[in-house]
Amino acid sequence: MQELTDRSAIMDTINNYAFGIDLRDWDLFRSIFTDDIEAHIGSPEDGPGTVTADAWTDIVRKGLSGYKGTQHMFSNYRIDLDGDRASTVVYFQATHFLPNDQGDNHWTLAGYYNHDLVRTSGGWKIKSYTLNTVWTEGNRALGTLAAEQ
Repeated sequence: MQELTDRSAIMDTINNYAFGIDLRDWDLFRSIFTDDIEAHIGSPEDGPGTVTADAWTDIVRKGLSGYKGTQHMFSNYRIDLDGDRASTVVYFQATHFLPNDQGDNHWTLAGYYNHDLVRTSGGWKIKSYTLNTVWTEGNRALGTLAAEQ
């Protein structure tokens, strides 16, 4: 029974990543991480590496708040439990929306996340993760345009 409870709690933690971003609930987004995290966007070599969760939340907030909307969807959760530690592979598709006069209003990324989580007194928290983009579609310039908003 504990394994089922842990798996459900881990999925909730990962889903709160999407809810935090898409609902612009930055307190919720921050709550899913340990105080120091290792974040990689694209590959283990990309991204800020180890940073405080507060700094990472601010980086993500600044990078995504310029969009008129985003929708992150997760599926195909593979969760490997080892006591108070867990690792996951989770498929994602993330659509970013920003009306503009420089091309398509949408930019979609798809691929998978790798997460390393730990059980804490506050529940399961993400200690490190890597975003692995397999394909994109739409206007890649939206990231730059959103940052200018």
